[in-house]
Amino acid sequence: MVYHIDGQSIVYPRLKELEILGNSDDGDKPSVGKSIAPFPALQNLRLYSSYVFADDTMFRGNSDRLEHLDMELDADTVDMLRKYKVFSKGKFPRLRSVHIQHDPSSHTRLSVEAFMEFVF
Repeated sequence: MVYHIDGQSIVYPRLKELEILGNSDDGDKPSVGKSIAPFPALQNLRLYSSYVFADDTMFRGNSDRLEHLDMELDADTVDMLRKYKVFSKGKFPRLRSVHIQHDPSSHTRLSVEAFMEFVF
């Protein structure tokens, strides 16, 4: 998704919505260099699988654009969010909607403030 067959990083400069379905927990998770922001225009992220990267790749370079987040949240994802301080205070000023699922039968809609407190 973020690498060309030749190993070069791919950036999607106009991608505003991204939905990932299915289970991506198939071993090692990729990461890209810290200077790469593959999804800089992302406004709406729906992630219905385990988090697909080993680091904060999905949230890089779009903190001033991301408005809606809908994702599964497991212990590994929470650890990653905390480790990389993805949702530190004031970092996502346009984030208006957060919907998390922490097990297959549970859907929780949180205020942005409650979500930020939860992951930090």
